[in-house]
Amino acid sequence: MPDGLTIDSSGAIGGTPATTPEASGTHTVTVTASDGNGEAEDIFNITVSSIITGTEDADTLSGYRGNDTLNGEGGNDTLNGQDGDDLLNGGNGDDTLNGGNGDDTLSGGGGADIFILASGMGEDTIHDFDDGTDLIKLGGGLSYTDLTFVSQGGSTSIETEVAGSREVLAILSGIDSGLLTQDDFVL
Repeated sequence: MPDGLTIDSSGAIGGTPATTPEASGTHTVTVTASDGNGEAEDIFNITVSSIITGTEDADTLSGYRGNDTLNGEGGNDTLNGQDGDDLLNGGNGDDTLNGGNGDDTLSGGGGADIFILASGMGEDTIHDFDDGTDLIKLGGGLSYTDLTFVSQGGSTSIETEVAGSREVLAILSGIDSGLLTQDDFVL
């Protein structure tokens, strides 16, 4: 069980979990009770997620292995979600958002933001890509020519092919695929 949590004899869980790299994530807890007539066991999972908020200055914020929320606030922030299905909010400023592994939700906020995508990192959703202002940085050896854009009901899916299989890198919410050009991407 994560530090800071307790369980009493009735099975009630109390306390506040520590938000450290070791505490974040999903923990399996096994509770065993026995008396003179037998034994009973119950297994359940506890998910601990972090909410990390920056300042009005330029911050570098990193999540952990759980489903974290990172809020950059003002300044030119760098947000790294790490593992898990994270929510990254850049706020004002020219921010860099890297969801890491997992299906992340990215919102740069005001400013000229950079969203980092790479193969094998999950399917991210970018909510406020501003064509002509924001950029998508491709990692993991990807280039613009490796990409395919698919319109999906007012949004665009950015896809690539890996070992003969189609992989969705991200969904650009509210962006028409015809707006995207090589100028929207950097390596």
